[in-house]
Amino acid sequence: MQQFLKAYPLKAFAWIIFLTLATSAPVWGQGMLNPFDLTPRLPSSETEPPAWNTGNPFDVAHAINPLTAASVQPAQKAKAKPAKPPRPRLTTQEQYKTFLFSITVANLALLTLLITIFRSVYQKAYRGFLNENMLNQIHREAQSSGALAYYILYVMFVLNAGTFVFLTARHFGAAFPWGLWQSWLMCLAGTAALVLAKHAVLTYIGAVFPVGKETSSYQFTIVVFGILLSLILVAANVFIAYGPSEMTSTALFATFGITSLLYAFRSLRGLIVANNFLATHKFHFFLYLCAVEIAPLLVLVKLVQNQA
Repeated sequence: MQQFLKAYPLKAFAWIIFLTLATSAPVWGQGMLNPFDLTPRLPSSETEPPAWNTGNPFDVAHAINPLTAASVQPAQKAKAKPAKPPRPRLTTQEQYKTFLFSITVANLALLTLLITIFRSVYQKAYRGFLNENMLNQIHREAQSSGALAYYILYVMFVLNAGTFVFLTARHFGAAFPWGLWQSWLMCLAGTAALVLAKHAVLTYIGAVFPVGKETSSYQFTIVVFGILLSLILVAANVFIAYGPSEMTSTALFATFGITSLLYAFRSLRGLIVANNFLATHKFHFFLYLCAVEIAPLLVLVKLVQNQA
């Protein structure tokens, strides 16, 4: 070996360099960076999925990307609906107009339905209003086949009479201590109470005294006249509610006049029915007029005046 180094000094030096590099290459290569290695963009703590164990080996825990979550949250907030502004409260005049519109539409719808179903009853009531003999015939038919249809239409008269009383009281400045709907219902209840009280008194008189046939005929006359008067009151209520303000008083007094004429004509029919007892029971007939015919009207007018 020493002879080889002395004979070939350059070759020996070259072999030593080669062997040194060959033995140190693995260590040197491990310290160099691999250009094909991919470095994660996020820290390992953020990319690792949360650790939970559901007991199912096939469940895959998906990691939540904070960048995606941060971009989704503002979008979800943007889709949230803005809060609705508070609804403005209606004024007293607007509430009154809404109330009038509601009862007028309901009244006209009910009248249309009744006319469609009971057209023949309206026609018979009109003929009975004009002719006494036709009225007696209709009464006999109602007693045999039932007078339910007439009583249903008579309820329409009570509704419109109560509405007319309410509108009249409002026109003359009545100050009701309740709201609109409560005041209207109270007017309906008062009108219905007066009508029922009148029929109750007539029924009682017919049961106590030997005038049952006459009181029954007179009550049916009241029902027929009420059915026809309800049609007039419907038109009057609509005109008072939506007509010109300067014409309201004229419409009210015109309705009072027409109602008074019908009332007088009905009273004349009642006198014809009670003709057999009028000559011998004048005092009792006078008491009946004061207690049943005149007193309810005076009570109703007094109530309206007290509210004004």
